[in-house]
Amino acid sequence: MKKVFFLIALSFVSFSQTFAQPFNVESAAGFVKKKNFKKAKEFIDKAFENPQTANDARMWLNRGKTYIGLWNDTSVNRADYPNAIEIACVSLVNCIEVEPKGRFVEEARFELVNAGVAAFNFGVDAYAKGDYTKAMKHYDLIMKMIIHDTQGNLKRNNVSTSIVNQYIGYASVDMKDYPKAIASFEKLINENYNDPNIYISMSRIYLEKGDTTKALEFIAQGRGLYEDNRALVTEEIKIYLNSGKTDVLIKKFQDALKLDPDNVTFNYFMAVLFEQSNKVDEAIAAYQNTLKIDNSYIDAHTGLATLYFNKGAEIDKKIKNMDLKEYAKVGEKMEKESVDYLNKALEAFKAARDIKPKDLSVLKNIKIIYVALRQGEEAKKIDQEMKDIIASGGK
Repeated sequence: MKKVFFLIALSFVSFSQTFAQPFNVESAAGFVKKKNFKKAKEFIDKAFENPQTANDARMWLNRGKTYIGLWNDTSVNRADYPNAIEIACVSLVNCIEVEPKGRFVEEARFELVNAGVAAFNFGVDAYAKGDYTKAMKHYDLIMKMIIHDTQGNLKRNNVSTSIVNQYIGYASVDMKDYPKAIASFEKLINENYNDPNIYISMSRIYLEKGDTTKALEFIAQGRGLYEDNRALVTEEIKIYLNSGKTDVLIKKFQDALKLDPDNVTFNYFMAVLFEQSNKVDEAIAAYQNTLKIDNSYIDAHTGLATLYFNKGAEIDKKIKNMDLKEYAKVGEKMEKESVDYLNKALEAFKAARDIKPKDLSVLKNIKIIYVALRQGEEAKKIDQEMKDIIASGGK
């Protein structure tokens, strides 16, 4: 009789344990409906840890819903569940992969959108904070989610394969994982993705590898699509300058200007090249041409102002090194010439300020020139103007 009772007891325990596992999933689902995600977590974690329900589609679905719920619940401290987004995404993907034609697939795909957008934002935030490893982990996870988003809902929420590939590429560059970066950027280039910085990044990767020819090929490819893009042109200039081939680039821009003389970008960079080559008068003329075409081109104003200021400062330096005899001959004339250049620089910087009134670097240069011209009161006004801008947070 005792033996029979013992067998019955064992059967009851076995039945209770077997029943408890679906019960945990069922209970978690109930608490998810009530939006009590903390309570749901207690039950779904038990179901997750038990082999009988560890790979059950419904368990994965409710685990995903529980953890995305914890993340979105304003009454919950997110810091207590730092991996909630990752767990939710993995769970929803597993739900679909365990039973691709199961009855929970459509609901998992629906939940996938909220989790995927959150994961993408989490990755972007991690990238912005310099945590590239964490960012990459989320980007790779999102790629898996996009595969299962058959309705394209993630794409409609600006989370597409292209956008994620873009972020993967830039994060890979920062991690110096160049093969992965190249693979991502090549995919974007092949689909004509609209981002000129892709070509700059590819160029820099090949420069890092010591392949200047390949680097210039990507810049040329980018400029073929974005002819007037300043960043691409600037990158091209840097490469030629570092290679000691400034004359080659000057010739390229001169030829381009023959075909398109009113191209403001070409005129501006022609000025930059002349300046880099220490051809000051040619640079001044090119900056002036730029401003004739577009007087709102602030970089041309500041470039011109800098050249005028440097010329005035150079003359002033020569005056200070003169002996009395030499000063008596040409000193006063050169002082006037120096002041004229400083006044020209002042006017150019003021024109830049008209375009961008709260630019502290422009205001600082105006103050320096007022000091050089011995206009102390004007310098004080500019100094106060700068303090006010800083105090207002630049508003």
